[in-house]
Amino acid sequence: VCSAVVLRLLADGITPGVHTPGDDALDALDLLHHATALGVRVQEFTGVARATSW
Repeated sequence: VCSAVVLRLLADGITPGVHTPGDDALDALDLLHHATALGVRVQEFTGVARATSW
């Protein structure tokens, strides 16, 4: 995911400074589309994180 963000920033350009993947200056949906195009599996999470096996 981090490499997808970096590649997208390099392709689109962005103002100088420090940016994080959740930054308002970035289009989150575009980043998700780019990450999935690179093979990252994205799954929506809503709720409380729990261990899947004990």
